[in-house]
Amino acid sequence: AAAPPADDLLPIEGLAAWLNVLGSFLTHFFAFGNVYSFSLFVTTYSEVFNKGRAEISFVYQLQVACQMALGFFTGRLADRFGVRPVYLVGVVFITAGLFIGSFVDEFWQMVLTHGLLVGVGNSCVYWPAITVVPQWFNKRRAMATGLAVFGAGLGNFALGLIIETLLRTRDFRFTLRILALFSLISLGISSLLLKRRLPNVKARSFCAGSDVLRNKNFILIAASAVFFQTGYNIPFSALSPFIEDRGFDKTFAAFAVGAVGIGSAVGRILLGIVADRVGRIGSFQFVMFGTGVVCAVWYFCTTEPSIVSFAVLFGFFSGGFIALVPVVMSEYFGVERLGTIMGYIAIGLVPGSFI
Repeated sequence: AAAPPADDLLPIEGLAAWLNVLGSFLTHFFAFGNVYSFSLFVTTYSEVFNKGRAEISFVYQLQVACQMALGFFTGRLADRFGVRPVYLVGVVFITAGLFIGSFVDEFWQMVLTHGLLVGVGNSCVYWPAITVVPQWFNKRRAMATGLAVFGAGLGNFALGLIIETLLRTRDFRFTLRILALFSLISLGISSLLLKRRLPNVKARSFCAGSDVLRNKNFILIAASAVFFQTGYNIPFSALSPFIEDRGFDKTFAAFAVGAVGIGSAVGRILLGIVADRVGRIGSFQFVMFGTGVVCAVWYFCTTEPSIVSFAVLFGFFSGGFIALVPVVMSEYFGVERLGTIMGYIAIGLVPGSFI
């Protein structure tokens, strides 16, 4: 169907636009704040289930892999049927995964709940939330997207401190139940705020949009995302154990995990503003290079100041990457079917989730 006249669409950068930014912000605050804080569960799960840290990290890897792999479907489903139906499925899966996980006694049950169910739910809320914001902005698109994904950095910091406190003073079961309640409330509010500006995409085939796979720019951006993902997830599952292995306590480990969130929050906003002014594609290249350099020196960070510096800088550069991927894609391919196009990117991110 032909797109409606511009007069029939809600205005660019109006109240509805900023409500979508708020909804996406809340999504990133909880969904990614929860994922990025997983390393705080590693030691506890290792003791409770008598498993090695590598085995416990599989829960995180499965969670991220499901979030990425299912983006192929959830992104295009949101394009075809709207954000809310897909998003509400995600709210149910995340809340159920966390709540049921608080009752499990076997490790394989935790894999299915905290890993599989939460991962599927994250995919249903993340891809619609990240791809809908660029539809509402033009001149300030990168800044608006940066504000939306700023929630992930802030959530990483806030939820990291909350999770560490609850694990230390109560147990993992109580912690998961609190997270389930928080999920239901915060994501439930988000579901009411997020809405496509453009009409739903009426594709004849579920594989519609595959023409981008032959586009040189898409191939290059997708390849960069694949290589980026290979190293990006490692600090989120390994940073806390890395710190504890060097003789620091869990409180400092939680602080360092939170410092990633602070750096990420600043990077997502600041680099978004800079990208709107100096160029979105050049900024995208800059943050990838910066993330690589920071990760290369991680092993040599053995003191508190160096570890905190690594955490902040890693968060700053990697957060900018997350903020700019949908913005760069919209630069090349527009915003109407951004969910579908990002879904193709998501498939390529799966292998890196298991490294």
